[in-house]
Amino acid sequence: MSHPDQSERRLDGWKAIAGYFRRDRTTVMRWARERDLPVHRLPGGKQGSVFAYEHELAAWAGQAEQRDLESPGALPPPLPVSAEADPRLQEGTPSSAAPSPLPRKGKRLFVGASVVIAIGALVVATVMLTDMLAPGPSPIERAAALPHNKTVTDDYVAARDLWARRTPEDLRRAIALYEKVIAADKDFAPAYAGLAEAWLIYREYGAATESRAYSAAKSAVEQALALDNQLAAAHRANGFIQYWWSYDAQRSVDSFRRALALDPRDGLTHFWYANVLSDLGQDAAAQREYDTAQLLLPGTPAIAVERACAHWQAGRDRRAVME
Repeated sequence: MSHPDQSERRLDGWKAIAGYFRRDRTTVMRWARERDLPVHRLPGGKQGSVFAYEHELAAWAGQAEQRDLESPGALPPPLPVSAEADPRLQEGTPSSAAPSPLPRKGKRLFVGASVVIAIGALVVATVMLTDMLAPGPSPIERAAALPHNKTVTDDYVAARDLWARRTPEDLRRAIALYEKVIAADKDFAPAYAGLAEAWLIYREYGAATESRAYSAAKSAVEQALALDNQLAAAHRANGFIQYWWSYDAQRSVDSFRRALALDPRDGLTHFWYANVLSDLGQDAAAQREYDTAQLLLPGTPAIAVERACAHWQAGRDRRAVME
């Protein structure tokens, strides 16, 4: 069986096109709108997914470079990345896999019985039985969990607040505080999940490279899940990494569904899941998730920005520009 010419390789979805240039999704969407980046829509209406051909992108990049050299003060265009140079863009990489039902697992029981020199065997047996039958913490209790030490708690709360501000300096300080919390309490799973999210957002607002940020986030997520597999925030961060870095759409969708099953009222999970669904071309489902995210997190600028991009991606250009 013959393979298609590399120059004719098709990239499906905004994430694959963005990966070709090593830029983020919103940047290449802006290039398509403002700089005539050659992007095509699949037949069947404006709400279909987009695709592009590598040879057209390479030609556009060359022309853009020439124009920028002739325009004083213009920023040079990015250098494209071929599929051979980046294994995530090679043939067979999932780009638009449809979500499958989430396999539901039973709740894990946490048994924390300590081995103590017992006064009597009956007392020990009673304590152990009570611990085994007691229900585990709810998703809300997990999300609101705090370290036992007051000083460590103060650092953790401050890190959460800094992360929410979204400035490069605040995010850098949040990462440092999360690492300080983890050094003081190595078994506190929410700190690892928070550290992962801080690196993911720092990649967008700060100076961290994708490789550095995603590697650090992935390591933190794995530790969080090892400590508490029922932590919704850890599954949410994992879904983000699986989609935008690993390009594994199916596993990403599964992780977001797991996070929502654990905590259906987490606005950030609905928001990040909406971005994934929008990029997959599932506009109706994405809009429902954006609605839920806005209800749970009203007035959040990031949601408004991404939703405007989703309108544009679905072909609602006028509404996108207005928003």
